[in-house]
Order: sequence, then structure tokens, then C-alpha cells
Amino acid sequence: MFSISTDEEQYYGSYETAEEAIEEATNGYAYTHFWIGECVSPTQPEDMWDSEDWLEHVSCQYPNLQHNHPDNSTKEQRAELEQEVKTVMAAWLDRHKLRPSFFVIENPVEYHVVDGIPCNVTHT
Repeated sequence: MFSISTDEEQYYGSYETAEEAIEEATNGYAYTHFWIGECVSPTQPEDMWDSEDWLEHVSCQYPNLQHNHPDNSTKEQRAELEQEVKTVMAAWLDRHKLRPSFFVIENPVEYHVVDGIPCNVTHT
């Protein structure tokens, strides 16, 4: 999916191809300067959770503990924890319909319309 912007900050519209978006920006809206960006789903919240970060946070809360501390876990144990927490987070997000409903823009391409023809602006 692709979207149109006139300021490279706010994008709108949803088009199957970049060509459809360019056509709409050029002929539908008669813009003379615009960007076309690819709409991409954001990183899902559960994929932002990291066992290393959490264990570091825990160790900062209990700096004087030496034995039986979560920070003494093995790499395999941390991977297991991370997978289990991500599974629970994903189920919770789905159950409560709290998944992100927006998209992020990647690879924006700037266009100027010259004599009615959209021209890709290449920055060097």
C-alpha cells in the first residue's frame, strides 16, 4: 500500500501501487509537489519486549542480591522467558483489540510535476 503527502509528515489515502498514488496526486488533486510513501505495519508491541532489558531493570531494583537472581539466568532461559512473555502479550493485545491501527511510512519519494508529468526528485 502507498500513501500521499504534501509535506512529508502527514500522509493520507491508501493506494495499491505507487503508480496509483502518483496518478491521484498528479491528476486527482493536481499537486505540483508531493511525496509517495510505502505504508508499513508498525513493529508490534510484543516484539519490543526484550528479556535483557527487563532483567537489567530487575537487577537495578535489587542491587545487593547475589544468588538466585534473575540476572544469573542462562541465554536459553532468557530466550524462553522472552518467547513466553511475547506470547502472553500478543494474546492480551488481540483479546482487547489493542493492536496498533496506524501505519508507518517507509521509503518516501519526492515528486515535482513539470509540464503535467510527475518527476522523481533524486537527492544527491
